[in-house]
Amino acid sequence: MTNFIAAMLIVASGAGDSSADRIKAFCVDFNWGDKGAAEPGLYTQASPEEHVAWYEQLGVNTIQTFCVSLPGYAWYQSEIAPVQPGMKGDFLKEMVELGHAKGMRVMGYFCIGANPYWSEKHPDAVHPQSIMMNIPLTLEYIDYLGRVMAEAVTKTGIDGFMIDWVYSSSHFYEDKKYEWLDCEKQMYQELFGKPFPGDEAMDRAAINEFGRRAVDRCWERIHSAAKGANPKCIIWLTCFDLQHP
Repeated sequence: MTNFIAAMLIVASGAGDSSADRIKAFCVDFNWGDKGAAEPGLYTQASPEEHVAWYEQLGVNTIQTFCVSLPGYAWYQSEIAPVQPGMKGDFLKEMVELGHAKGMRVMGYFCIGANPYWSEKHPDAVHPQSIMMNIPLTLEYIDYLGRVMAEAVTKTGIDGFMIDWVYSSSHFYEDKKYEWLDCEKQMYQELFGKPFPGDEAMDRAAINEFGRRAVDRCWERIHSAAKGANPKCIIWLTCFDLQHP
């Protein structure tokens, strides 16, 4: 497992809880490679048996792994998202079975704000400035997220999943020049109940309000999909910027 990039995640479940209830989690990260976002198939040599044995030796009680990693490819036998090229077996489902047998929770992962596969298939519905944080939270996209999340929970038996980069990509990088996409103008109509007012009216306050409403709608879709598939599904949300308006 020396070729993997690893990131530590340790979270306390509550100040009043006993140490036995504390979440001790670790993630072997499949999102990134030496040149940025991991190319499809880069980590498909990963063995569920070796992973779970390693996590057990580490002493974790929660495994953080992947449903669909950053590049947009699934780590289980999805019928909605493309499957990791060369994946042997059913990685995530096998991780769940092995982890549960050891008394561990097993969590998946979805990246919301970026998905290079989606960007490639929907070039008119993403911002070209970066492959990171570039996907507007359109109805088409959040419907896709909801379907693949419900599928992952149902097919693999995961205890829950992390959602990362949950943020509106519209004018995200303040040092880059943006144009409002047609899909974002349609989003404005849906979110505000009136036509897009034009670029001049979209100052920073208006952009922030647009982003808030887009994220709220996305969250409602994620929550309903997860809880509809399993009412006990855990959703971990990574924090982007606690001070952002």
